[in-house]
Parts: sequence; structure tokens; C-alpha cells
Amino acid sequence: MRRADPLKGEKGKFKLMAEGIDDDKDGLYNEDPAGGYRPDRNFAHAWNEADPESGPWPSAQPESRAIMDFLVKHRNVAMAVVFGPANNLLEMPRGSAGRSGDIGSMKVTVPRNIANFTGLEANKEYTVDEVYEVLKDSPVARAQGGLTKEAVVQLLGGGPARSGGQSAPGGLQNWLYYQYSTMAIELDVWGIPKKAAAKAPAGAAGDALTLDKFEKMSAAEVAALDDEKLGAFLKNINAPAMASAAMIKQGVASGRMTPAQMAGMIRSQGGGGAARPAAAAAGGGPTTPDEDTIAFIDASAKDGIVAWTPVTLPDGTKAEVGGVDPFLAVAPNESELKKAADVHADALIFMAGKLAEVAIADVQVKALGSGVYEVSATAANNGFLPTATRLQVRTRSYLPARLTITLPSGASLVQGNNRSSNERITGSGGTTKATWMVNAAPGSRITVSILTQNAGEDRREVVLQ
Repeated sequence: MRRADPLKGEKGKFKLMAEGIDDDKDGLYNEDPAGGYRPDRNFAHAWNEADPESGPWPSAQPESRAIMDFLVKHRNVAMAVVFGPANNLLEMPRGSAGRSGDIGSMKVTVPRNIANFTGLEANKEYTVDEVYEVLKDSPVARAQGGLTKEAVVQLLGGGPARSGGQSAPGGLQNWLYYQYSTMAIELDVWGIPKKAAAKAPAGAAGDALTLDKFEKMSAAEVAALDDEKLGAFLKNINAPAMASAAMIKQGVASGRMTPAQMAGMIRSQGGGGAARPAAAAAGGGPTTPDEDTIAFIDASAKDGIVAWTPVTLPDGTKAEVGGVDPFLAVAPNESELKKAADVHADALIFMAGKLAEVAIADVQVKALGSGVYEVSATAANNGFLPTATRLQVRTRSYLPARLTITLPSGASLVQGNNRSSNERITGSGGTTKATWMVNAAPGSRITVSILTQNAGEDRREVVLQ
């Protein structure tokens, strides 16, 4: 290639495309699929029959079938981690084709400051569907230009959702959660960092609007704020997605909420802190992915751009190959990968430490006379998380926790079943209890057990006396 010379009437002309060959000779490059399938689109949940890369039917590919067969035969998986293109810790997963129905049955609690303007009962548990029906035609929803169920969850404490990839239809993570019914996390591990913003002019930080300043403002002062400035302030303090500049102004103008009440609502949803200097004040707007890539190459990956090199294709076409390494965005260099791996290893070990873990907490024996004994047992969940998610309870995809009693030869149950079931033992010390009447000779040994598929098991032997 050479630069066009405008003095000779020349105009620059080139075609930029991903490296490849025009397989069918139609003048277009890389538009013809190779005919293969992607295993991460071949699982049974939300499988897309119209996608040629999804395979002829769910589980048709040996890779996806092998994973599904293994997991169905091993029901003791308490949490699954998928390393892939999506990240469901950065952004709440959407339903298939972007629908929100998959989270409709999720239970949420309405805080008092939101209950005041919705008519719902404060601190009562509702499903997302129930709250959505109340809010979908409200002024809040209209100010937002519409409402999604994901936004409802974010408003009620589900956490802010910033940009994160979504698992494709037929993906492993979706199948793990919705079909296999285990807690499933998908992580993309690493991405090119955002370009650092330029420093704000001297004094700009001191003039920035903060939540502390906002809550002391009058309704008239809020109304006088520039919409763009108010919107940037809300974004900078991680306000809930529904808290737009229009919604804030409308709420204050109507008298339904004061600035102080709105500040309290924002804090209750995890927002707050000092506002970061606005992009305009810092001398630049939001960066683009290309700008982020170039900034990362300049700072950390000098070899991320390959010099343009002339090549001749098999059909005689002359071209040049080069530019940004196409794997740069998904394959960090060794130093970056080590940092990302260390952070993720620590995080996964931390999360594994939060899983349910059952144990026999107490067994009491009371002699009632004539060889009859009352045996009372308590099992506890010493882990932070429950023994089953609400989805597992709804789908009945796992065996419940079972508190059992095993008797020696010659002993019998006078009252009660030898097994007491509980579909879900809550975390952080939740318990399940059972009481039995046993007829046995004094000195007999019985065993009380707590059994689960994915939260362990424990046994205790006691002597009847």
C-alpha cells in the first residue's frame, strides 16, 4: 500500500477485514462458516435451532454430551464455575433472547423508602413478577422509558449491573443453573482495562457534586441542576439503574420524596461515596474499545500490533497482513494472566468456603420407661449458603436433606419415620430437627445421620440409657 497523492487526483482506497480467504469466490471474505459447531451453544437450555453453530439438536456434540452425562451421574456438585466469554458477576444474566422471565419468581424484599411510593408493604417478601406488575406503569418506569425485571432487581438490592458478557443460548452456564440446577458462575477472567481518564483540572474535584451535598439540597436546587450533570453524578456514585435524572427531578418536584430520602434510597442500594470527576471536566468523554486497546498496547503490550507485511494469496491477490493481534483481547500476556489467575483463585476459594456444610449439632435421649426412649436430634448448616437454592426446591432436582435414625437389631420405632426430610436448610446456622420414639434394650447403640447430596453428611452414635 502507499499513500494516495491528492495532487494527482488520487483518493485513498482500501478494504480492511479479518484475515481469511474468499472460499466461494463471491468477493466477500470470511462470511462463509466452516460448517463446525460450537459446544457452548449445544446444551439443552434455550438451545437455538436457527443457529447453524448450535448443532442439529441439544447434546448432539460429543463435548457437550460428555459434560452433561458426567454431571447427571454426579449430583454432588454444589457450585460450578465456567471460564468462558460471559461474566454473570459483572452483569445479571438475562433470559433467553433478552427476556426477563427467568428471574420473575425470584424473591425480593421491598425496603421502606421504596414501599412509600409503590403501595407495597415494607420489608415484605415479593416475587420480582409481583413488584414488576406494580412498577411497570408507574412514573418511575415512564421516566426510564420502560422497565425490565433486571432493573427491578437492581433497584431492590440486586446490585448494579455494569457491562459484562452474556452466555449465549444453549450455553453451559445456563444449562448448569436452569436444568442441572446448581449454583453456576461464569467468568471471563480478563479483559483489556479501560483507558485511564485524564486528570481533572485543579479545583474540579472540590466542586464535584457528592451524595452528601445532594441530600442537603432543596427541591428547587435539584430542579435547577443540569440534566447531563445530574445524570453523570448518578452514574459516578453507582446509583441504581432506575435512578435517572428525569426520575429524580420528577420525584422531588412531586413532593413524594425529598433529596435526603432519595440519598438514603441510593445508599441502601449500595450507591454513594464521592463523585468521580466528570469526563467533561477531565477533558474527555467515555473511551471506546479501540481507544482502550491502543492505550493497553502502548502501556503493556508493545508487540500487540503486528507490522503490516505484504503477502500474495493462493489466487494471486496481493494484500497486506498486520494490525492489532486478534487474540489480544482474550489472551493476556504472562504477567497479566498471572495476576488475573491469582485473583480468581482467591475469589473461588473464598466462594467455596461459603458453601453449605451440614453437621449433627445435638442429640438428646430421654428414657420414658419400659424400654421406650425419646430421641431428639438437631442438624445444622454451618455454611453461609443454604443447602439448596430456591430453584432447586422448585424443580426438585436434588434430594432433600435427610435426618435419619438407624436402629440395632431387636430395636424398633414406636413413633415417627426413620427419615425426616427438609428441602432447604438455610445458611449461617439454619437447622432441621426430628424426634423419634424408640423401643430398645438399655445400652443399645443407635446412629443419627444428616445426609445431603451437595452439602456433606455427618453421623453421631449415642447409647440409649
